[in-house]
Amino acid sequence: MRIAVCIRQGLDGEISPFDACAYEEALKIDGAEVILVSMGAPSVSDLLLKLTRLGAKKAVLLSDKAFAGADTLATAYALSLAIQKLSPDLVFCGRQTLVGDTAQTPVMLGQMLGYGIITNVMSIDSLTDSNIVCTTRTEGQTEARLPVLVTVERINALRMPRLRSKLGVLETWNAEDVGADLSRCGLKGSPTRVLKTFENQSGKRKCTFISRDKLEWAIEEGLKRSEEQAYAETENNGEKLSKVFTVTDAPMDFAKTVSDNVTDIGFAEAEEIAERIKRDDTDAVIW
Repeated sequence: MRIAVCIRQGLDGEISPFDACAYEEALKIDGAEVILVSMGAPSVSDLLLKLTRLGAKKAVLLSDKAFAGADTLATAYALSLAIQKLSPDLVFCGRQTLVGDTAQTPVMLGQMLGYGIITNVMSIDSLTDSNIVCTTRTEGQTEARLPVLVTVERINALRMPRLRSKLGVLETWNAEDVGADLSRCGLKGSPTRVLKTFENQSGKRKCTFISRDKLEWAIEEGLKRSEEQAYAETENNGEKLSKVFTVTDAPMDFAKTVSDNVTDIGFAEAEEIAERIKRDDTDAVIW
C-alpha cells in the first residue's frame, strides 16, 4: 500500500503540528510505502530529508517560481498533479496548517483527485487493500473505499528518529515535471486576494486564579461587571428590555434602569421562568 503524506513547513521552519500527526498516523500502518509531498522553496528540502529518517522512503518537493504566491486553490492544483503521478492508495493531510488556518487545501485536493474524503479523523479503526474505517470528530465512525484522502486531527506525537536511521530519497519536481497549466499555478491561478491580516481582538477573556479566601470578592466583581455590561448595552441601543425579573430586592434599583416592567420573584418561580424564556425566546432577563 502506498501512502502520500502532504507536508507544509511552518513559520518556525518545522513541520506543521497537524501534518506531523498525519505523518505519524501513516507510519503506524504496517508495510506501507510512505512518500512525503510538499510545495515550497528549495530550502524546504532540508526539512523533508530530515523527516525521511523517521520512515518515509521518499520525499517529493514541488518547487518552481510558477508556484509562488499560490492560494489554497492553486496549491491544491499543484499537489494534485504530483499525487496523480505518484498514484497512492491513501493521502494523509493534517486538518490545517498554522499559516493560513483555512483547512481548505486538503478537501480541494481530494476533490481534484477524485478520491473519497474523510475529514477530522481521530483514529483509523480498520484498513484493508480496498476499504478504510475511521472515527471522526464530527461524524463518528465513517467508512470509505480506497483511494481516500483523510485529514487528521492532533491525535498523536511524531516519533523521534532512530540513531542508525538513514535518509530517504529526495526528488524536486517543477511545473513542467508534473505537466502543470501555468495559468492555474501560483499567483496567476489564485482567485484569493488578501487585503489585510490582523489578530482578532474580540471576545478575548482573561483568566485569574484565585484562592478560596478571595471567592466572595470574585463573585461580587463578576456581578458588578455583568450589571455594568448590561447597562452599557442598554445605553448604546437606547432601548429598554421588555421585562425583567429579580430574585430578591437587591438588584431592584438597577433593574428599573434597564426596564420599565420589573417583577420580584422567588427562586422556584425563577427556574420556571428561565425555562420559558429559553423555550419561547422571550425578551426577558432574570437577575
